[in-house]
Amino acid sequence: MARPRKYQTDDQRRQAQAVADAKYYASHRRKILKQKKSIYRKKQEARSEDAREEPAKRRGVVQRTIIPREPAVIISVAERELAFLRGEVARLQAIQGASLAEYAETIVQELLADPTNARAALKHHKDQVSDIRNSAGYATGRIFSAEGASKGYWYSRELIQVFEDSLCTVEDIMDACDTDDYVLHSLRSAHNSQSLLYQRQSSS
Repeated sequence: MARPRKYQTDDQRRQAQAVADAKYYASHRRKILKQKKSIYRKKQEARSEDAREEPAKRRGVVQRTIIPREPAVIISVAERELAFLRGEVARLQAIQGASLAEYAETIVQELLADPTNARAALKHHKDQVSDIRNSAGYATGRIFSAEGASKGYWYSRELIQVFEDSLCTVEDIMDACDTDDYVLHSLRSAHNSQSLLYQRQSSS
């Protein structure tokens, strides 16, 4: 006799997976954040190395576009989900502006200016970015479910890196606040020593 189906619809399966992902993240947040930081630093070091090798006339250009070139061929499912992803990129840009470093600096100054509300303020910023990151991740998952590892899927993976960078930056600030349970001495010290993730990248 066949085993009964645990989930009757795709929505039920996606909701169950989202709950499982959230539980895993909650119990492994520090490990995941450490891995993200390592990946982020390596990527930024590679970008810095590439920038040093550019012709002199290009060295003054520090702002890179966050929307890579579209693949030549996109079938219908990918086209729909990629359009959604571009909308999420625009939503993230509306929140953080043109510079991730400036956005992070604004958050830190907000926390240091009002320590009593720091925990709620930082949670608000993290929830904003996490919400966009998660919805973008679901879009990428839908492309993979429909097409597998297609051009559209890999293009969506490029787009989603923008959200990963933003989330990693906010969680780095949160990690500094968690160190002394939001007394913020650790955050202030890290900020003054230019050792927060976004500060190290800005100075590289």
